Amino acid sequence: MISRTMPKAKTKRVRKKVVSSARARSHSQKHKAKTRRVSRAPAGTRRSERSNGQPPTNLYPYHIERHGDVHWQIDRFRAFAGRIGQDNAASLEKALSFAQERHRMQMRKGGSDYIIHPVRIANILFGEWGIKDADVLAAALLHDVVEDTQTTVKEIKDVFGDSIGRLVDGLTMWKGSETHDAYLRRIAKGSDRLRLIKCADTLDNLRSWHECVGEEREAFPRWWKQAHDLVLPMALRTSRAAARQLDDVLRDPWYQFQAQCNGV
Repeated sequence: MISRTMPKAKTKRVRKKVVSSARARSHSQKHKAKTRRVSRAPAGTRRSERSNGQPPTNLYPYHIERHGDVHWQIDRFRAFAGRIGQDNAASLEKALSFAQERHRMQMRKGGSDYIIHPVRIANILFGEWGIKDADVLAAALLHDVVEDTQTTVKEIKDVFGDSIGRLVDGLTMWKGSETHDAYLRRIAKGSDRLRLIKCADTLDNLRSWHECVGEEREAFPRWWKQAHDLVLPMALRTSRAAARQLDDVLRDPWYQFQAQCNGV
């Protein structure tokens, strides 16, 4: 009797132990999975430590440290300008000097000289998208002088001609009379040249997100939505290169995380 009952009792205890171990492992795996899901859910992690990181370096055509190097960016622009003819190079140098003088007291949100922004836009147009239209490149350099300084459209036309003046006029947002969304919709109805410059402007602003600090980051959700809903469609109608690069940035997990975790 004893020899028959003892093995059954032992087997029962072993089975109970196996079941308990299996349940423990299952609970542990569920807990780990839940933890992983929470760590990947940016919407509930406002201003986490990840929001202070840098975007993927593959989204830049140069080392990310060069992004804020104004002297390197200007030298790069001058090298590009020298490849489209002496007269065009002289015209672009004139536009660069004019923009430098008008923006001389202004700084970007990240703390760099303001002139680096229009220079990088011109570099995107020529160096990344192959745009060699001197008027487009000059207008890119001058695109903010009317909006952000005391310069007038008439002055731009007098100094640089009607073609560049019209482009700068079209790129100027008339604060107080139109919203930013209305401004982007107006440009979307404009010429290919206007749309190209605005696409490059948007791409450079997106690439500069890592330079923003504090309350500036609260605008990320709005900026991402405007770029996705209004600028990307105009890029798709205008330039494959522009559309591809904007889409790469907007789809990137780092940017999507920034747009979500900095929401208010």
